[in-house]
Amino acid sequence: MSEESNDATTTTEAEANRDLADFFAQRREPQVRNADNKGLGSWGGPGYCVGYVDEVNGPGAGEVVGFVPTRHELLELARYWATVAVDLEYFRFLHGQYSSDRYRQQCFAWRRVGRIQELLCEDADKVVDEVYEKFGKEQNQKYWETFLRGNAEQREAVREEPARAMGEWDENQSDQ
Repeated sequence: MSEESNDATTTTEAEANRDLADFFAQRREPQVRNADNKGLGSWGGPGYCVGYVDEVNGPGAGEVVGFVPTRHELLELARYWATVAVDLEYFRFLHGQYSSDRYRQQCFAWRRVGRIQELLCEDADKVVDEVYEKFGKEQNQKYWETFLRGNAEQREAVREEPARAMGEWDENQSDQ
């Protein structure tokens, strides 16, 4: 085989790789764009879709031109999105994973909170602290403390507890 044909094959493979990368890059960009959803689009093909979340990359993500929220409204938005983000973070901590749509929601939520924090500084930081405090009061305190302050080993031990409990439950069910 000549060196020329190797170059042609390499070029064809490189082009194919670029085409594939372009395909996925386009799929990651939302159809509805706003200031916080770059790279959080869904993708899929006939009969399936991965990562679609209306308020992140669908019609619900559209910005409303001509409406400016008040300071109070921005703080309520920060509270809403911080609650979404903390809930998803805690779920991932407990279970070790979550879906691609939940990943997109969490990224989007923290981006929204971050922009509000840039505008309202300490007031928005206080809201985020309140969200953590309120959310934490509703959780198993051992798990919550590990979520906030635990090392990798402690975090893994918490994740294993539900699996062990489910295993014991399964064993008990088969005994009946």
